[in-house]
Amino acid sequence: NSGAAPICPAMEETRPRVLRDIDKTLDLSRFSSSSPVLLLLYVLYVPFGLLLTLLRICISLQTVLLLVLFPEGTVKRILLRISFAVLGIVVFTQDFRKEGSDTKVFVSNRLSWMDHLVLHLAFDCITVSTRGKSPPLSCLVHHQTFEGEDDDALEAEARKLPDFDESVSLVDFTPHVIQPEFMPTNGSHILLQFSSWPFALDSTVQPIKLSAWRPFGFKVTTAKSSGWWDLLWLLYSPFTVFTVKLLPSLECEAQEMPQEFARRVQHTLATEMGIQGSEVTREDVAKWLADPPQPPAPPPPQPILPKGPIIPESEFTPISSVSPPSLPPGSSPEMETMVRQVIAVLPQVPHTTIRNDLLKTDSVDLTITNLLEGKVPYDPVTSFQQSPPSSTTNTTSSAKTNASKPSPSATASFAASSSTGRAETGQGKKTSSITSSLFSGISSPALTSMQRQLSLEERKQSLLEQARRRYIEKHGLS
Repeated sequence: NSGAAPICPAMEETRPRVLRDIDKTLDLSRFSSSSPVLLLLYVLYVPFGLLLTLLRICISLQTVLLLVLFPEGTVKRILLRISFAVLGIVVFTQDFRKEGSDTKVFVSNRLSWMDHLVLHLAFDCITVSTRGKSPPLSCLVHHQTFEGEDDDALEAEARKLPDFDESVSLVDFTPHVIQPEFMPTNGSHILLQFSSWPFALDSTVQPIKLSAWRPFGFKVTTAKSSGWWDLLWLLYSPFTVFTVKLLPSLECEAQEMPQEFARRVQHTLATEMGIQGSEVTREDVAKWLADPPQPPAPPPPQPILPKGPIIPESEFTPISSVSPPSLPPGSSPEMETMVRQVIAVLPQVPHTTIRNDLLKTDSVDLTITNLLEGKVPYDPVTSFQQSPPSSTTNTTSSAKTNASKPSPSATASFAASSSTGRAETGQGKKTSSITSSLFSGISSPALTSMQRQLSLEERKQSLLEQARRRYIEKHGLS
């Protein structure tokens, strides 16, 4: 129910049943919904509502004159209905058969603190309030206020009236309308417990059903509202439509106590309203007001998903499940780089032999020297048998591996000829200068395969020359 007091779903099951019933019966706010559209309408209506209230306050002075100057009768009631319609109170009656009825007690549900005006606009009656609380404008209509605090005191006070004095026989009387609920409700879930004293006054009771409707979802009353606030909201709202429906009268059965008769009338009225009767007392409502329902928590913010096709979960591989390329045990990216540098000079040496020696020397030059001097034995392999050192080897490493390589006999005998080495050194320098002049101003992505091959050969010649120099210097060769 949109008019019910909001409550957090997590706490709903922990609250007693009686408090949950009151949650749906009493309103804490005049506004029925927090919809953005309705909130915008509320804000836009504020200036019109204030202007309408001021105009209606001025018009209400004329209505007061009608109440005071005109005598009771059908003409006065018609004029009052028109005047109150201008004030925003529209009253309709249904199934009204009061004529010829000898019922003294009428009972109705309670919707607001201004029900007495609605009932007087519907038919000629005397409304009753209890506990010494008179509603606004009650002095302008036939209204009685009882001072009693409990059922026995109220019944005794009512018995003093001629209409309910068993020793007095009246032919012409005005019915009293009593609302046995102790406070107004929204009439959408349950009826509060009926007081039993009205049902002890007469053996016949006439039930009345009251209903109300307002545009924009404005509530007729709230749990903590007063009569004057209800009157101001009547003037502020565009209009309020009240419907007064007369139900068939009920008679007290033989040996039926007033409490039982009250529950039967309550059940009949609740069935007509489409709700349930209850045993909710004044003390229960006081406990509810001390522990009001908690508003529901706002929903968590929804993540903003990127636009595009949705990938099925079955085809999605989490990033954490993708493992990086595996490296040999004890190796690292830096080690694999040094292995490739040695292979570029000595492609016939197995990867494992080079890696094991690099783990000891941690130097490309020392490993090349050890391999050239024969300190590290190995079985030569061909370029087709040699596999890439790791899965991370790029196309450049493949080009280095597939390049032309010197034979093992030429590599073993190159250290004995220093003059040849010096000639080759000069030739390497010359090649380097020619290559630099040819490739100057050209970025490496633009190099052709032949140019990359020349660059690789140049690097190999430089590394071979460095190895020869160290070998000659170490053995004192001339």
